[in-house]
This record gives sequence, C-alpha cells and structure tokens, in this order.
Amino acid sequence: MNWETKRKLVEAYDKITYRRKPFLRILDFSPEPPFLDVGCGGGQNCKILREVICLDISVKQLTDAREHGCNFLVNADMEFLPFRDESFSTLLYMASLHHLDDTKTAIHEAKRVLKEGGKIMATIWSSNVRMSFVKSTSSGERYFRLYYPGELKKEMERSGFETIHDEEFERLSNLNEFYVGRKRRESKSI
Repeated sequence: MNWETKRKLVEAYDKITYRRKPFLRILDFSPEPPFLDVGCGGGQNCKILREVICLDISVKQLTDAREHGCNFLVNADMEFLPFRDESFSTLLYMASLHHLDDTKTAIHEAKRVLKEGGKIMATIWSSNVRMSFVKSTSSGERYFRLYYPGELKKEMERSGFETIHDEEFERLSNLNEFYVGRKRRESKSI
C-alpha cells in the first residue's frame, strides 16, 4: 500500500471514536501470552486478555486504547513490526488486514515475530464478489479489500501457517471470515 493511502487511512482513524466490543471468540482457541493485537483500534481486546501489546498506525486509536485500560501501546505500521523475531505466542488481526491492498508483507512480518507453534487469529470482511474500495465517510477515506470466502485461509497456508479453524459469520450486515492458524515448525537441515 502506498504511503499516501496509508496517510489517508491514519487521518480517518484519527477521527473515529471507540466503538467495538471485544471479539470473545478468540478465547475459544486458548490463546497464550504474550499477545500482539495488530490494528488494535480502541483497545477492546485488552478487556479480555492480559499481557497484550496494542499496535496501531493511528495515535488517536492508541489514546482511546489507553483510556480503556490498555497499558502497552506501540504506534507502528503492521507491514513493519518493530519487534524481534519470535517475540509473541499469539497475534491478533481483528478487522485490520482487510485495510491493506496486499497482505503479503504484513503476513510475512506476522510469521517473523510469531514464536514457532504460535497462533495467529484474524477476522476480515469477505464477499462472493472480490473487490477493493475506498469508503469516504465524515471521518475521511478508508481503504477496504473484500476477500472471497476461504481466500484468507489460502493466503495463510501459502505463507506457512497450519489452519486450526476457519469460519464465515455475519456481523453488522457484513459477511466476515474468522481464521485461526499456527506457525508451522520449520524443519532444520543438518
């Protein structure tokens, strides 16, 4: 994604107020700390997880997250994670990956910072029609990419994740996909 599109996305999210509830389904898959919530928004998942680091490209979203009890905040881009290799046991991408036109760099970064055997959980918007669009609202322009059902699962598996769970669900009149995967153990050559 080019920097101009990202700048517009940051401007839009700097105007959006806290609105989401924690995504409780993540608890069904026994997530282990330390957690990284990538694109954390207002910090809704801090209410249900301990030892979570909230990362967002928007300073305003991180300010909201602090007001909602999140203590560990990082202002960064999900395509350039400022962490050492294999730093986290669980990564969360709740409604964040679909804001990128191409997720390859972000998924590569996820694999890099996730511990061997660690879990990645993601939700994205999906549709039977693949499309990308910019939504202009009173808060500004926001980029969205709609995935075909199962497309995220294929991307994750191609990137070296083993699928644990993949399902479609409806939320706010939108079709969504919830993916849970595990970083495959890489065989070491002698």
